[in-house]
Amino acid sequence: MIFKLVSVDSRADYHIRNTQDPDVVLLHLIFCGSAEFRLGQRRQEVSPGQIVLLETNDKSSKRWCAPTRLVIVRINRQALLKVAQEEFDLKCDADIVTTH
Repeated sequence: MIFKLVSVDSRADYHIRNTQDPDVVLLHLIFCGSAEFRLGQRRQEVSPGQIVLLETNDKSSKRWCAPTRLVIVRINRQALLKVAQEEFDLKCDADIVTTH
């Protein structure tokens, strides 16, 4: 499977810890409310209109408070790298993406 789509219309508070999976990238699209993302020691607050691309090769978590609406797209990492190479003429080498 290339990607899986999850829509969240939250009326309650959530705190989710992601499992480590180096083959997956999570794309989060925030429509209303706010969310906090943590990856290792890094922390980022996100508002509506912002997008978060979260790699899961490190321990990560996300938290949002009601009401929040967001879409989470779970993408196969290799498929995403292939699209980046083909569509955007990017050179992808393992964890590094560079422009020509």
